[in-house]
Amino acid sequence: MKNLETKVEEIQHLLFEARSLVKICALASDSCITDKELQLRDNLEIYEVLRKVNLLLANIERILDS
Repeated sequence: MKNLETKVEEIQHLLFEARSLVKICALASDSCITDKELQLRDNLEIYEVLRKVNLLLANIERILDS
């Protein structure tokens, strides 16, 4: 069983990554962005970002359950 401090550190890192992905997704889908490389152009790209966020949240649940 991992100690509490290790769990908290792992969870903080995963939450930061999830929050960053959500902000990037929101920014990249904004119509004010003119850079084609930054825009999310289709539902598949949005799905991929949401899937990654979901995996990060599942990892957080796994850490909390261990």
